[in-house]
Amino acid sequence: MSALIGYARPHWRVLLLSLVLTLLASVSGLVQPKFAQAILDRLDDGAGVVAPVALLAAFLVAGALLTGLNACLQQRTSERVVRQVRRGPVHRPIRLPVAELDRRAPATSSPASPPTAPCSRARPPKA
Repeated sequence: MSALIGYARPHWRVLLLSLVLTLLASVSGLVQPKFAQAILDRLDDGAGVVAPVALLAAFLVAGALLTGLNACLQQRTSERVVRQVRRGPVHRPIRLPVAELDRRAPATSSPASPPTAPCSRARPPKA
């Protein structure tokens, strides 16, 4: 769990913004039934319904926009975190000193061999 928090720590501002957007979108969805009830009550009383309908539409559009913006932020942040996670196994062997690489035996041609494996050792799979 601490490793996941370590990857999320650089993105705390975006994650906090995502939390706020989620809360605002939820509030927008929770007040919509109240405006629908107000519309029905005004129709029953014979009063005008323009203001409650406009407010209901505004909350509906605001909730949809907030949800869409939140989804976009979360997707972008998750892509950055995945790139960070994937970058680690590739960049660690590259940063090793050459003496350390020379001391180790060459890797086999398995699909999980590190990027430092010699290309001449790769063989096509047996049929």
